[in-house]
Amino acid sequence: MHNFTHDIPMPEDKAIRKFLWISYFHDALIQEIHPGKPTPQDLTLRIYSGHDGYTYLLRFHGVEHFACSEISFCWHAGIFIASTVFKDTALLHRCQAEAGKPLYHLRFSLWDGYLDVVFAKFTIRRDGGRVNYQPEYDPSVMNWDVFRYAPNGYWLKDDPFLADLDHPEGSDEDEQAEWTDDVLWARLYHLHQAADERGCLGLARELLAAPPRYEHAELYAAFLLGKHGTRADLPALTSHFLHEKTPIRKRVILDAIELIQERNE
Repeated sequence: MHNFTHDIPMPEDKAIRKFLWISYFHDALIQEIHPGKPTPQDLTLRIYSGHDGYTYLLRFHGVEHFACSEISFCWHAGIFIASTVFKDTALLHRCQAEAGKPLYHLRFSLWDGYLDVVFAKFTIRRDGGRVNYQPEYDPSVMNWDVFRYAPNGYWLKDDPFLADLDHPEGSDEDEQAEWTDDVLWARLYHLHQAADERGCLGLARELLAAPPRYEHAELYAAFLLGKHGTRADLPALTSHFLHEKTPIRKRVILDAIELIQERNE
């Protein structure tokens, strides 16, 4: 998971709340992508949901930006969705300024890439039936981004216990590295949730000053530097950007770089 948390307050829109806010289409298959349909400023995605066995047409209206990363390698036989998250990016700010109206920036994290769309309105249709907008969970608390896989199962990132875990003893270096990654990620998360900007910056800079090692903690550090960092952080972010090979990870770091540059224009 490379999206962390939503960057915006939860919208009132019932379709967004059920189908995009809680990653309803986690593990769903994107079957078709149709830019410019049904009208020139629309984007339509045809998606098969394994969650309920239905095929949906997701329609984004008033599209100001659309990008889909090149899928370099994927063991899946298709384009599968890992999660959806609403972003607050320099790209969104530019699009809103040019359009002169509020917009959303939604990112689909794919298993080996990402799909970004900046849009004004969202609608959804289901093949052969009506859409049920009744949420299965409380969208204000149920979100894929609060879960993280760890060696002993799923942990809630907001569990205070997780933030203070010590490095485990043992001989399995891979398991130790993953556990340490979780601990660092959790500490960054707690600092972020506590609005401890000084603590966020200190730990984030410490992580990015070293060569890349962790799967999640360093990427979260880059995300937080985008929110709170300065021009002095650009060399470290650029170094990690050049090291990365995965499109979604490169995009997260580039988001951070662009936000810092925007604040210094």
